[in-house]
Amino acid sequence: MIKAVIFDCFGVFTEDGWLAFMGKYSNDDNYEELRYANQAADKGLISYNELLDTVCRVTHVDRDEVHTIITTTHHPNAPLFEYAKKLKVAGYTLGMISNVGSALTDFLPHEYVELFDAVRFPIK
Repeated sequence: MIKAVIFDCFGVFTEDGWLAFMGKYSNDDNYEELRYANQAADKGLISYNELLDTVCRVTHVDRDEVHTIITTTHHPNAPLFEYAKKLKVAGYTLGMISNVGSALTDFLPHEYVELFDAVRFPIK
């Protein structure tokens, strides 16, 4: 019987800026164009400014907001935290492991960190 669930922090409970932006603003009509623009920027085929221009045109999101979201390194993965809350209510013990060198609350809301019974950082 499973009594505890242990999660990793980065790439699990946090997602990078581009994925967070896509989760918030992409839809069936614009997904492929946004994906293509991001891939073109990754390959150096278009500049960062051209990427921003395309993203703003396609999504109608303000340029400053686009830049802020996609350049922010860690965004909480809200759906996964909702799932963790359900596990906690169901009686599971929750743990988080991370190789982060700073407090989780530096980039995750305090109420998310409080869900975990144990948080383990690297041994110094």
